Parts: sequence; C-alpha cells; structure tokens
Amino acid sequence: MAYNQFDRYMWLVEKVSTMGPISYEDLDRLWRRSALNPGGQPYPRRTFFNQIGAIADRFGVDIVNKRGQGYYIEGDIADGRRQWMMSCMAVNNTLLEYREMSDRILLEPAPQGQSFLPTIMAAIQASKVITLSYRKFSSEEADTYPVDPYCVKLFKNRWYLLGYNHNRRAMRVYALDRVQAVQVSDESFTLPKDFSAEDTFHNCYGVYPYGSDGKQVRATKVVIRAFGQTPNFLRTRPLHHSQQERKLEDGTVEFTYLIADTYDFRQELLSYGSSIEVVAPESLRKEMAAEVKAMAELYNK
Repeated sequence: MAYNQFDRYMWLVEKVSTMGPISYEDLDRLWRRSALNPGGQPYPRRTFFNQIGAIADRFGVDIVNKRGQGYYIEGDIADGRRQWMMSCMAVNNTLLEYREMSDRILLEPAPQGQSFLPTIMAAIQASKVITLSYRKFSSEEADTYPVDPYCVKLFKNRWYLLGYNHNRRAMRVYALDRVQAVQVSDESFTLPKDFSAEDTFHNCYGVYPYGSDGKQVRATKVVIRAFGQTPNFLRTRPLHHSQQERKLEDGTVEFTYLIADTYDFRQELLSYGSSIEVVAPESLRKEMAAEVKAMAELYNK
C-alpha cells in the first residue's frame, strides 16, 4: 500500500499531538508498525527533520524537542482553530491507517456548502465585494445581491457566511448550501475597525447573532434545570462558554448561561425534550411552554 507525503505529515502530527512528548526512537517504532508503512521500513532521521520543517511551513504547527523528554507541539493547543485543525488531521490519519476497515467506520456527511468556501475565503482575504446568488428555503427562486464578506462559521455540519448586504443595508447570515453562485467583483470594501468575528458570536449559540431588526441580540441570563443523565452530557459538552452549574438540595442540577435568546438556542433547548426545564427568564419559559403545548397538540389529534 503506497503512501504519500501528506499522509506522513498527518501521521506525524497525530502521534506527537496525542502521545507527546515522544522520542524519535518511539516514533520510529510506531512507524515500522503503521498500516501506512506495510513494508515496515525505518523512519530515517533526515526524513523526520525534513517533515518537521514542512509541517511548520504548511500548517503552522511547530514540533519541537523538549530536551530529555521528546518531541511535542509547541504553542497554545487550546486555541480553537489550531485545536480543530489538529483534531481533523488526527482523524484523517486514523482513517488512512485503518482504511481497510472502511465498512466499519461510520461518518456523518461532510460539511455542506464547501464548494464555495475557497472563493469566499479569497474574497475575505482580499476585502472584495462578492455577488451572491442565494435561494432561501421559503423562496422558489434565488435572489442576487452584493455582499461584503466578513467571516465564515461552521455550525452543525453547515458552513455559514456573515456579511453586509448592500441592498438590505444590514448584516445577514447565509448558509453556503443555499448559495447558487458566487462571483468576486473588482470592488473593494473596508472592514469596520471595531469588527471582531469572535465578539460578534461571543454571546450567541449558533449562527444568528442578529435579530429581524438587524440589531445584535443582547445576552440575557438563562437558567435551566437538567434531569437524569443530562447534566453529564452538558458537562462534557457545554451549550455555551458561559455555562455555570449548581446542585440543588433535591439533587437537581441548575445550569446558568449569559447568552443571546436566539432561534438556534431555543431549538437546542427543545431538542432535550423533558430532560430539561427552562426556569428563567419567565418570558422564555412561557414561550417554550407554548411551543411544547403546540407540539403536544399535534400528537394528540
């Protein structure tokens, strides 16, 4: 089974990131046993050091030697983008090593809308206005308008674009799987000095930080109670970075959030069914109760 250099890069990053600090000798032993190396060939030192340099140049991942302990990834591994990239590389390497077991590895579909991502990213980098042809689920035909592309976000296996719509004169979010066409124009735009993608979505669960009025939805204090095993799920995968918890005398666990009350957040709460209860604010509690009542009426017909 032949392998290429990119496969080797992914293999090396995955081993160092998950097992480091790790010695060159241990990496050599692992490589001799790797399914990517069916001949059991050794790992030449020169090749090893050349690949460390190539990985730094191509992926911005620095593999350094901690004297007396071995090789490890230098830098802030907790950084979201870096962590996501390294996680993807680790998964890709695992899939490559065990490709003969592909019928026993079940995956979700790849993120939707990726075909337009390179064009949009190039426009973001060059600060160029794009002409976007976009069809809403509620429309029979696509609308076309100029958009200043600000940033992209991946959420629940879909890519989204946040940008300023010239016709609407407001910020809008577009799901890339609903984009029909993208053209990069010669017109440039200036990104507002106070714009920060992180800040825009800081208080938001999902991809819709703006309300129907075009204004950013403010964060509010939300309290929910979780029952059964749900607290364990919320601990291992918090709904939001602001999540805090406290255990009540009856054993129930309360989770508190400082979060924008958006459609995505409500849908996520509803997905937990009767395993959670919204306590506050009262307005959200009543609206959730009305939604649950409407659902019950559908099933009681």
